[in-house]
Parts: sequence; structure tokens; C-alpha cells
Amino acid sequence: MSANEQGTPPKQVKAGALDVRVIIGGLLGLFGAVVFVTGLVNGSGSGKPPHSDPDHLNIYVGIGLLLAAAFFIGWSRIRPLLVPVEEGTVEAKRAGGH
Repeated sequence: MSANEQGTPPKQVKAGALDVRVIIGGLLGLFGAVVFVTGLVNGSGSGKPPHSDPDHLNIYVGIGLLLAAAFFIGWSRIRPLLVPVEEGTVEAKRAGGH
């Protein structure tokens, strides 16, 4: 009899790095860091503080992208995606199966 026929739920493992939210958060974080640094570097040559010139929106967009990245990665950590695994596989043995 399988685990489902006995009434027990199948073993589950976390998706981890293969969760699409982690991938999206990582890419948003990478792009946000590049845009933020670009805004800082380009804004430093004018002699004015970067926040006083509305033409330097790269800083604000970079911060927004970094916050979005933190949201996606935090979401995947708070509510991880659980993937069911079949009995007898390597993942089931890692999850505590027989």
C-alpha cells in the first residue's frame, strides 16, 4: 500500500533555490544594486547632492528594486514552497522517509 492509501500525507521538502520567488528576488536585487550604484556614480559629478536633483531617478528606482527583491526573498523564507516527493527517492530519504 502506498502512503496515500494508508491515509498519511506524502513527504514534502522545500523547493529552496529552485523557488521562482528566490530567482526573481535575486535578479531584482542584482539589477537594483547596479541601478543604485549607477545613480550614485553619475550623481556625484554635478556637485549637488543626489537627492536634490530630480534627474537622478536611478537612485530611487534602485532602492525600489532592492525593496522588491527583499519582499520576494522574504516571502519565500516566510512561506516556503513545499514539494511532495515519492517514496524511495533520494529526496524522500532526506525528508525522513524509509
